[in-house]
Amino acid sequence: MNRLELPPPPTSQPYLPFPPAPPTWTHPPPEPPGRRRRRAFLTPAIGLVLVLLSGVARVVASETSRGDPGPLFGGERSHAFIGRSADGEPYRWDPCSTISYQIDPGRVGDRIVDDVKEAVRRTSEASGLRFRFDGVVRTSVGELLDEGSFVTNEAGEGLRWSPILIAFRSRAAMRELGVRGALGVTFPVTSRFDADQFVSGAIVINASAHLEEGFDRAPSFGTVLQHELGHTVGLGHILDPFQLMSPMPVVTDWGKGDLAGLEELGEGPCLDVPSAEVHAAIVPVP
Repeated sequence: MNRLELPPPPTSQPYLPFPPAPPTWTHPPPEPPGRRRRRAFLTPAIGLVLVLLSGVARVVASETSRGDPGPLFGGERSHAFIGRSADGEPYRWDPCSTISYQIDPGRVGDRIVDDVKEAVRRTSEASGLRFRFDGVVRTSVGELLDEGSFVTNEAGEGLRWSPILIAFRSRAAMRELGVRGALGVTFPVTSRFDADQFVSGAIVINASAHLEEGFDRAPSFGTVLQHELGHTVGLGHILDPFQLMSPMPVVTDWGKGDLAGLEELGEGPCLDVPSAEVHAAIVPVP
């Protein structure tokens, strides 16, 4: 592949957090000292100030990407994508490859693994994308994001794109990542070889938010995980509370709009997955 013919990566844009967990903040957090900026590919984002009974919460939500219809409450058209390529296709994973993921349960403990697997199963079933569980790990999310490579050196196989990391961290640890007042945050990763194709990523869930396990109510660990997995495979926020991809959903599973968007993300021809190389990843900036 002749890299000189590839377009330059897009400029940095915000990341995609789930709705905030109390206590909330009303002003953007300061840039973490010493953290080098990482380039992102997300579509322009808008801040939504939602007045709740418990106070004022700030949510950063992706705009409906170019070409997406506006939300129609509860309908199949009620979905949006993180972004679209120049030819109008949504940013996506290669539908013919298997997406690997690992779980770092942190202090939540290994009991949360069942919720993660169920959220992944629901995402796979709705999109048709295939996932593979690559085990429980203990790693530093901060170092992963700071390094920004998202590649793994497999013995005898060379470099490959790292599995998606799904980690559970305290509110304090999330603040160290530059994320404040969120139940969860997703870092979908593309590469400078193809800025329209996902190759890895990271999800961080707020373990200090006192969420219930399971999927019986929203928000819970299960529904927050499922929402963030929606971002990981390419869905953006939609202002429809009857979709799980709403910043403030009232549902506990995919809505009709979510399902239509996921189906579109999982269909289509196979993509040429770019080779994994150090410093080739494009990682969103908190």
